[in-house]
Amino acid sequence: MNLFATRTPAAMAAACLLFGSTVTSAAEQVRLSQASGLGSTQGFAYNASAAYNPDLDQVLVVWWGRDNQLNSEPGRNLVAGRLVDARSGAPRGPVVRLDVNAGGVSSYTPKAVYNPIEQEYLVVWTIETIATHSEIFVQRYAANTLQPLLPQPRQISAMGGIDDQNFSAFAPAVAFNQERNEYLVAWVGADSRVGMTDEQRDVFIQRLDGRDSGEVGIDDFRISSAASADASRGVYAPYGIDVAYSPLNHNYLVVWTADDAGAGLADNEFEIFGQLIHGATSVETGADDARLSTTGPNGNEFFDAEQPTVVAEDANFAVAYRADTVQGFKEILATKVGGTGGTTFGGQKRLTFTTAGDAQWPELAIDPATGEVLVAFQAREVVGSDPVFEKEVFVQRASTVLNPIGSSQRFSTLGPDGSTSFGPAEGVSIVPIGLDDGFFVAWSGDHDQGGQIDNEFEVFGRSSTPGPFFKDGFDDL
Repeated sequence: MNLFATRTPAAMAAACLLFGSTVTSAAEQVRLSQASGLGSTQGFAYNASAAYNPDLDQVLVVWWGRDNQLNSEPGRNLVAGRLVDARSGAPRGPVVRLDVNAGGVSSYTPKAVYNPIEQEYLVVWTIETIATHSEIFVQRYAANTLQPLLPQPRQISAMGGIDDQNFSAFAPAVAFNQERNEYLVAWVGADSRVGMTDEQRDVFIQRLDGRDSGEVGIDDFRISSAASADASRGVYAPYGIDVAYSPLNHNYLVVWTADDAGAGLADNEFEIFGQLIHGATSVETGADDARLSTTGPNGNEFFDAEQPTVVAEDANFAVAYRADTVQGFKEILATKVGGTGGTTFGGQKRLTFTTAGDAQWPELAIDPATGEVLVAFQAREVVGSDPVFEKEVFVQRASTVLNPIGSSQRFSTLGPDGSTSFGPAEGVSIVPIGLDDGFFVAWSGDHDQGGQIDNEFEVFGRSSTPGPFFKDGFDDL
């Protein structure tokens, strides 16, 4: 039985007992995409990312994929997005293709952020400009219409120089600095201009002016030194990077995954690292390439930390990541990082307790009403009287010192309970909405309702606050 789709008081009470008391008020999940039409596996929508706009009380959800309804060229990936009511989760308008006039071969991995000063969104993503070569691009969008505000997406990275076709940039992340009306974009890449080979991987940053997204300060600034000379070690782009801005300390924290020999790690022994960045100058501050996680004994490649996420919390930062608690058993752990020194304090805290040890893709947010930490993640659960493991999206609350509060809340329903044929694709996004204890979660997954079929991946969203009406999440919206 799907307790979250059953609207009786008894069913909701049962859900509270099973998954924790925090589920008592929530809108239903809503499907936001229908790539290449429902019932078709020719299209897909992956890696949802959300940004909240308090001025219009709406969320922009962006993703990448293929969709012939958006004039997607054969074999080419595109970036799309949709505006969503923050309370009900219902769409406000159609799906919009965002990488219009971008050129190149394919678009990937978008991230979105809202600028309340200009009242617009900035979306940053990777474009494969020619085969095997990619760079980072941005576009500004009107908050109420998603109309692009630049004639074409703007390239902000130039690995190896403007005309180079051998060095690339991947996996961008972005944060907004409201004090200076600036953005900081971070990515993983290799740049011959700083003596790297095209196979090495380190982290780079670029500040952007919030008024026009023009580049500000140091160009394509390398902030990590994890890459070994033979490129066997370095920052691992598939696990992503993240960045957050602290208005109290006027600085950013960028986090990444690496098997950095300088930290005494073995080859393929991955841990989480971070670097504070001065908000006005882009220069590195605090500890250099600070190691933020300690997973298992040093020198043991079978214990890893990966998939980092960061959020500013008062004068410090909270960082969460996926890590081995015992070999091969993955949970979400977290630590506090000092806002001025960039080193950890308070120890590592375990945020999730799953039945299968397969928690992954954490994403952090701060509840502005309580100051509590929210972590959205994917994990397996036990359903029914027999131990049948399936993957869904969950949310866990934690205190300001990162101690879990209550039970994890199941936030997705993908396929029948007990079936492992359906579930989320990699990645999940969570943003706080307003000051009333609310949040919005977005993810990609395949489902068996509303015309969707196995291996047809679409984007879903769900608000923690009940909307003015119920939606079943499976209509053609």
